[in-house]
Amino acid sequence: MKKRILMALSVLMVLLQSCGHQEDYNPLAPQDEQREVLSKDQLDQVIFDILKDTKAFKWNDLNDDQLASAFLLSDKVVTVAWEYNAKTDAAKEAIVALINQYENASGDKTDIILSVDDELNFLDAKIEKVETLLALRHMKETVALDVYYEMFSEEALANSLKPAADLRQNPEDEPSERIPATLDVATNHNIPDAWAAGLTGKGIKIAVVDGGLLKDDEVFGNNGNADGDNPFARSVQKKGYYKRKWWNPFASFDGPYARSSGLSADHGTRMLKIVGGPSGPKTGVAFNADLVSVRSANFVYLDLLRNVRGVTRAFNYLGGQSDVKVISMSQGGLINWTSITRAIRKCYDRDKMIFCAGGTFFFAPILTTIVAGSPANITLFPARLGMVHSVTGIRKAYNLEHAYWCPDCFGAADFVAEFDEGGASSEATANTAGMAALIWSREPNLSRAEVLEKIKAASDEPVTKHPYFGYGRINLKTYLDNEGIQ
Repeated sequence: MKKRILMALSVLMVLLQSCGHQEDYNPLAPQDEQREVLSKDQLDQVIFDILKDTKAFKWNDLNDDQLASAFLLSDKVVTVAWEYNAKTDAAKEAIVALINQYENASGDKTDIILSVDDELNFLDAKIEKVETLLALRHMKETVALDVYYEMFSEEALANSLKPAADLRQNPEDEPSERIPATLDVATNHNIPDAWAAGLTGKGIKIAVVDGGLLKDDEVFGNNGNADGDNPFARSVQKKGYYKRKWWNPFASFDGPYARSSGLSADHGTRMLKIVGGPSGPKTGVAFNADLVSVRSANFVYLDLLRNVRGVTRAFNYLGGQSDVKVISMSQGGLINWTSITRAIRKCYDRDKMIFCAGGTFFFAPILTTIVAGSPANITLFPARLGMVHSVTGIRKAYNLEHAYWCPDCFGAADFVAEFDEGGASSEATANTAGMAALIWSREPNLSRAEVLEKIKAASDEPVTKHPYFGYGRINLKTYLDNEGIQ
């Protein structure tokens, strides 16, 4: 009897030591049935309340019961991240050991650890027990723990597009009283002036992280730029990092091309044309820049694991491309995803200038039609990260006093840009990335920080950053009239 007691105590000590738990946390005490399990509506409300209060949301913001509820409402895949700059594998080994200890006592399971990223320091695991989840959360080695709870279904997202289209037809119906009438803005970006001065983007490589290209597109599709044929007198590459079976290491990537049907199938193609479409009837902003189109996700809204992981792979790839100077991304969501943040950090640390859509037009209807009482002033992830520049849209020929149709649904942008069609912040982001490339192409030896200062100096609000519109719209004529703004 005494031997059994001693053995039980020994097992408990091993569990507590290996997990590095906080003092008041006992992983063996709470059972599933003893926890307060939230419904989907309750959990959504918790997330939206956090968004309203903090303007951001990450899974670490939830308490144990809330995180357990999200886990139980998901497919039970988790991402566990340890220190980004860890010098050894000790943290990873401790995390893997804990997962196996809780989930694989018999040692015969082989599909628990799904993938490991030894560069960005995170792993994906398929676990079954709430105890495992919470033990992982309370490990001293765990920096972040993400679950893949799906807030919106694709059907709900699709249904939200109709009211978005209705709003687009009447932008003047929702003027914002918060926007000061004294803000002096340019009426356009004067991009043709830059072209006339010889700024074409030549020598700068721009990456467009999006849904990829339509294969039958007449400009950038397979026939328009077949292997070995380069009609643009510059490099145009196509990459694909999206996997439908994201978890299968033997599954092939979806390829660089978007589906010919479905939600936002032509989104990536349109963004690439805005950034750098060849000279013609609809010339892209940086029409002579080198381009790489990266298919990262199947839709512009980021929540499903396969989309999150595709975006992570895309930025991880671009972080290793020394010739990529500017990145344009017109995708986003409500949740801060650890793996994407780390991949973006890799790009930022390598002096790349990143522009992301902050969300103006598309996401406002999603929030207002799906969520009762939408969170106000939310900049989307990853645009809200300090490592990137958030961009939102203003309809062409409208001043900032009538820039938004849902004045309670947008967050803080670093820049605004005009758009002609239906893309709002998506198109605005692509336009801004193209303009940054034009300026950088004039002075290619400048650092990212030096180019950014020139961009800000050529904008509406170069000194005092507006709380909603940041530096405003880039005016390339201002840049040119001041000889590049010394």
